[in-house]
Amino acid sequence: MKIWTVHHRPGAPVVLVREAFSWAAAVFGPLWLLGKGALPWGVAALLAEAAVARFVPHGWLYLLALVPFWGFWGNDIWRLFLSRHGFALSGVVTGSGYEAALVRLFDREPVLLREELA
Repeated sequence: MKIWTVHHRPGAPVVLVREAFSWAAAVFGPLWLLGKGALPWGVAALLAEAAVARFVPHGWLYLLALVPFWGFWGNDIWRLFLSRHGFALSGVVTGSGYEAALVRLFDREPVLLREELA
């Protein structure tokens, strides 16, 4: 079973964030954040990585060291972004995949499904 945190803000779709290492975040780093819509954080991280690559001798080695950072903490950074934008952590749900976790959540909290469909 996979574990997901549930983030909810009235008037917005429910967001599930997986509690696990994120390979997408590890491979794409700041671009992954930009793809999630976390523009200020993604741009800041991209500029920081570009500065390291440009001005630090052997900067690409430092960037390689960031791969595990993004993988282990990417989803936590995404959760922090969501909380700063009004999404409240409203629970934890498990499922074999994203859809199964969403079905389990809506089965447990039908009010969220009504809001989602409205």
